[in-house]
Amino acid sequence: MREDSSIYNGISQILLNVAPIEAKKVIMKAKFLSNDQSCHYEYDYINDLNERNWFTTPRYVNLGILSYLIKLRQFHLDNNLTNGKTIWTGCELMIDLDKNRVNINFMYD
Repeated sequence: MREDSSIYNGISQILLNVAPIEAKKVIMKAKFLSNDQSCHYEYDYINDLNERNWFTTPRYVNLGILSYLIKLRQFHLDNNLTNGKTIWTGCELMIDLDKNRVNINFMYD
């Protein structure tokens, strides 16, 4: 398994452990703060009625995800995945439980 795949799997497992039972999709937005060692997070889910709602998480969730995001950024830098540009500053990760798929979009300042 590639290193980045294990990172995505780790983030997904954390989110699935705390997502509401009625969630069909789980969405996490993370934005690195100026120190690059902490993030602002938003957690949402989509239910069977296609309604989007937010949910809160225990503090350990943010810490666990932060650890994975720092590893993912380092993976991108180490493997020259930035194409000479600055590293991403945030991301939106969506887990689609019906399709068993994870999608991530990176944000740049």
